[in-house]
Amino acid sequence: MNPLLECCEQNLAKGLDQVVNLPEIASRVDLVTYGCMNECQTCAKMYYGFLEGEWVTGNTLVEFKTHLLEALEHWEKENL
Repeated sequence: MNPLLECCEQNLAKGLDQVVNLPEIASRVDLVTYGCMNECQTCAKMYYGFLEGEWVTGNTLVEFKTHLLEALEHWEKENL
């Protein structure tokens, strides 16, 4: 079972889709997108998503990818 990654469509359109569609990430998460997640101030300032309800953020796509991979590794150690 893969962890749930929730993302806002606006954040994906800003470029987050480039990260979440990478094979090393896409194969390890179940992606759910929402039109809006009511985090508009955060969405305007940075890349973000929720992995199993926990914030994952990054000021750049590289930073978001790093934080997401770290969160995935932690989740996998705890749950697999």
